[in-house]
Amino acid sequence: MRLNKSLPELAGEVQAALDKATATGDATGFQYVIFTRNELIFNGVSGYAIMPTADNPDGLLYQQNHAPQLASCGKVAICMIVLHILERGLTKQGFTLEDLDNPEAVTEVLPEFTSDSGHLVSKVIEGFEEVGEERGRKAMKLRDPKTKVTLRMFFTHTAGLAYFLNDSRLAELYQPSDGTQPIRSLPFLTGNISDLEVPLVADPGQEWNYGHAMDWLAQFAIRSTGKNLRTLLHDVILAPLGLSLNEVDIWDGPAFSQRTVPIYTRNPERNPLDHTSWFQPIPVHMYSEPDPSEGKATYVGASMYASAQSYAKILQAVMRKDERILSPSGWSLAYSDGMEPLGLRGLENGLGFKAAMPTFTHDVPRFVEPARKGTVETMNLLNCALEKGATASGRPAGSFGWAGIANSYYFIDPINNIGALLATQLMPFFDPQVVATRDSLEKIIYDNLDCLPGPTHL
Repeated sequence: MRLNKSLPELAGEVQAALDKATATGDATGFQYVIFTRNELIFNGVSGYAIMPTADNPDGLLYQQNHAPQLASCGKVAICMIVLHILERGLTKQGFTLEDLDNPEAVTEVLPEFTSDSGHLVSKVIEGFEEVGEERGRKAMKLRDPKTKVTLRMFFTHTAGLAYFLNDSRLAELYQPSDGTQPIRSLPFLTGNISDLEVPLVADPGQEWNYGHAMDWLAQFAIRSTGKNLRTLLHDVILAPLGLSLNEVDIWDGPAFSQRTVPIYTRNPERNPLDHTSWFQPIPVHMYSEPDPSEGKATYVGASMYASAQSYAKILQAVMRKDERILSPSGWSLAYSDGMEPLGLRGLENGLGFKAAMPTFTHDVPRFVEPARKGTVETMNLLNCALEKGATASGRPAGSFGWAGIANSYYFIDPINNIGALLATQLMPFFDPQVVATRDSLEKIIYDNLDCLPGPTHL
């Protein structure tokens, strides 16, 4: 007969799984938190934040207050900010949640998307053609989009925008194979809004593509309110939750100088007997200013600094549908399938993509493995993969989550009042060993739901 574990016994099992993962080289180390709507029921660390070296033989063990770059885990916060300002009527133009499907809400605030703007984001790229006397030189083949971009499409990554790391056509613009000068510089390096201005890869509202949608949604928030993004983050989310910009921020300023964690990659020349050789640090330079000047922007698709224990407070607010941020009806809208009103059923093969720049990401077959093949994965208005069926790790339909490029992952399960955030600093994204660790930890949670606090009435 199976005996229910106590909560301390479950915590011991989770910690043992984390320690095994670091011992076998799944990553340099981890932060991991498990939370309910109102409690942090596990807060653990394992392994190294800074790997030992000849110059620093002790390295630095992960601590609970370290602040890794959570990157795209922060996109849920951008969505919360924009939903809040729409619901509360805080835009200078008077737009509300009723304008989610109104193209004018985009073009009035973001004129780059108007059809006659002359900006590349107003066009769709179909490919390249050779031009000029010098054989091999490429020029973009562009056309006008057949549909118009809406705010809903930004929230759900269906606006036709893609990233350079997952679309070969856009990779060609940033790193041309013909040896010519790039059309654009990588925006996370420059901070130039103009470097976000690349063509759409599909007609708006027709398919899912992972891309710069959150950066444009952030520009909508900034331009429509006249406030900078850090002010909005503080006023809309952090202050109501009792957090400060010293705990969670999109700027890695002085408060984070001693707490950020280097990003590593696997060392192809590793010595299996020497764990200090398994990983090597990689330089990661990002444009970073507390209040970007005209023409500049924080690269919000990859800028969120926080410890797992601090960021969990934001995820808990999502789980409990905190009314200081959105009304009950606002949260219901945020939770719902955001693609369905566009006539998009979701993806039976899941929300995934092929890598165009392998230094940034592995192929992503789908965000989460389903318990049954063919289960649809879609996206809600919180920039989260919304599961339409059970996952192989035990999560139910209605649970949702997302990730950050340095292999951080979270999920929120409002049905069972449970969620978790796994943070590490390893690239490329969707590392198979880290994903396996994520899934094994989730399975431990769902194999032991009976010892957790369980669902509560909202």
